[in-house]
Amino acid sequence: MEIIDRLSKLSALMLLGCSCLPALAVSTPVNGYVLERVVILSRHGVRSPTKQTDLMNNVTPDKWPQWPVQAGYLTPQGEHLMTLMGGFYRDYFRSHNLLPSQGCPTDGSLYVWADIDQRTRLTGQAFLAGVAPECDLKIPPSG
Repeated sequence: MEIIDRLSKLSALMLLGCSCLPALAVSTPVNGYVLERVVILSRHGVRSPTKQTDLMNNVTPDKWPQWPVQAGYLTPQGEHLMTLMGGFYRDYFRSHNLLPSQGCPTDGSLYVWADIDQRTRLTGQAFLAGVAPECDLKIPPSG
C-alpha cells in the first residue's frame, strides 16, 4: 500500500499489472516453478516537456521543436510505442498460455493501474489496446 501511495504522489510511475493472469498449463516447468502472475512497472510513454525553462534554452544553440501536445502530455508517438509494447506482451503471454490465443482475456485476469495524469492514463490505455486490441478494455478510474 505504501508503494502505491508513493507512486501516486510522485505521479511519475505507472503500475501496469497483469497480476491476475491465470497460470494455465505451460510446457514443463523449470525446476517445478509455474508462473502465476506478472507485474510490469513502467513509466509513461514519450511525453512533451513539462515546462520550458531558461536552462533548456541555454544548453543548445538550436531551437527546441514544437510539440504536438500540451506541456507534459503523452505524444502520439508515445501512445503508439506503448501500444507496440502491449502487443509485445500480448504475444509473449499467449506464447506461454497466459492469455487466450484468440479473443479477450477473462474478466479480472488483466489489470492496469495509472495515476490521474493524462500521460499515465493514456499510456495505460495504449498498453491495453496493444495487449487486447479487439476487446476495448478500459483502465479503472483512479483518485
